[in-house]
Amino acid sequence: MKLAFKAMLIASLAAAPAWADGSWNQVGSQGVVHLVQLSESATSDDVRIAVAETCGMKKPICKVIFWRAPDVAASKLPMTDDQAATIAADWSQNTNTGHRQMLWDCTTFESDGDDCL
Repeated sequence: MKLAFKAMLIASLAAAPAWADGSWNQVGSQGVVHLVQLSESATSDDVRIAVAETCGMKKPICKVIFWRAPDVAASKLPMTDDQAATIAADWSQNTNTGHRQMLWDCTTFESDGDDCL
């Protein structure tokens, strides 16, 4: 994981909740998987804040899946093929093994290409 992302994730733990500005909203969850709807104006920083607020450092195993299209976002699992095809970002962590990974829809968010869905 890139050092800048780690620093932003830790710093965003103290940030104001993204719920307040409406950039994201958790629409469902099942076990350790959280399903999140992003606003059309949400940035990659909003996604990182949502990850920090949803998973934080207290949940050793956590997954957050993000969508932009409100008519497609999953509210439960299993998701449909359309929902799987329109994921905007996907975070997974297992602090027991040291795994932390963010994948982006690189047509939606800028990326260096190594972490595209």
